[in-house]
Amino acid sequence: MNKANKRTLKKASDRIAARADEALRAADPRINAMSGKITEALSRSFRILFRNVDASESLGPSDRAKLRAIAGSLNEAQAHGLEVGSILRDQAKHMTDVAIRGVYDSVAAAAGVGANAKPVVLEGPDIFRSVRKLLWKRYEKSAERYSGAIGDRIRSMFRHGVEQRWTWSKIALRLSNDPGMRRVGDLSAGANRIAEGAGRVYRFWSERLMRTEGIHALNTAHYDATRRANAMDPGYVNKWNSSNDKRGCPQCASLDEAIAATGREFRSKGGTTALYPPLHPMCRCVVVAWRREWD
Repeated sequence: MNKANKRTLKKASDRIAARADEALRAADPRINAMSGKITEALSRSFRILFRNVDASESLGPSDRAKLRAIAGSLNEAQAHGLEVGSILRDQAKHMTDVAIRGVYDSVAAAAGVGANAKPVVLEGPDIFRSVRKLLWKRYEKSAERYSGAIGDRIRSMFRHGVEQRWTWSKIALRLSNDPGMRRVGDLSAGANRIAEGAGRVYRFWSERLMRTEGIHALNTAHYDATRRANAMDPGYVNKWNSSNDKRGCPQCASLDEAIAATGREFRSKGGTTALYPPLHPMCRCVVVAWRREWD
């Protein structure tokens, strides 16, 4: 195959990756809404936690009672965190559609440059049932882990602060991840700012979870779709397509354009192996349907 045709096929693969990124961003409004609810609950917690405290004073054993006083608001924040499960499930449905379209796009692009391949007909509901069977329990566990981390981080940090005799200013700094908190004298008045800082941390965690699990759902569906295409017309394999830009990592780059038979792992020359992406959190790689004669 000539270089111009290879570029055409590469562009088709890149479009699939771009469509996946667009689909992942579609969840952002729901993530923002959930994160806002978590921040509001934390703000109520922190107004109690930092009420009538001297920023320069150290925490002591008697301050443990404040941790009990904010239990209700922390539980509310954690309950909102469980919403990530439903977002992940909806995202998996979307990603299944993106994956099926990706297989069709690969075949259409190959046909456009004169490569041979029989038309394939993929049953979306069947592929989605397969994805659901594989991923639903995983998503429930991810949601529980994310939800638990919200309250656990605050409780652990506060208990550690009591044991280490941290000042109230230091605990505010650690909770908010905001260096500017060192200059805030009235921590009670700054409770919202502390909550917003903590909320940004949880917002990033949720985004990382959504993007990582979203790519996992896409590639799970794509992997299954390629397997089905191969059953109808033997010769289909999986091809790794990494995002070769400044944000890419060496491990993913080493697998770019690697080929793997259905059911087999990808393997780079450097020894990196994977059944399909994601290779790491926030990975943007995708697998695409391919045939060796298209190379």
